[in-house]
Amino acid sequence: ASLVFEQTYEAIDGDSAKGFCLPVLGQDESGKLVAQVNYGSTADTFLVARAAALPVDQWSHVAMSWAPKDGVKIYVNGALAAHTPPANAAQEQREGPATDVHLFFGGERAGHCWRGALPKGNWEGAIDEIRVHSYALSSDEVSELAR
Repeated sequence: ASLVFEQTYEAIDGDSAKGFCLPVLGQDESGKLVAQVNYGSTADTFLVARAAALPVDQWSHVAMSWAPKDGVKIYVNGALAAHTPPANAAQEQREGPATDVHLFFGGERAGHCWRGALPKGNWEGAIDEIRVHSYALSSDEVSELAR
């Protein structure tokens, strides 16, 4: 159950099927809300924040942010629900794409993703009003969006 960030790039040998995908927001096996950012060049280098499971049969406003010095934050209905700051300088980095990326909402299209703390699977539920910002929103901005 995840929101997936995927990049496909042209390999030196001309094979465009190579690339990677990273789930960034979803639920773990126990139903907890998970936000994560990959900070290294291996499948086990994720900075992860975990929040309580979302209520069933009820709309929730969920926001995730990441900033180098702040780390990963999860907000639920405008309130900070989880925060994991970087523990070292390496975690203040993010393995980012050098080219355009694709965001897939609700599943990973059978991709071969680095999972981190998120299991393979599709989102079960409704998603409405998705926004992507080019900067980490402040707590006040998230609270305003949740209203």
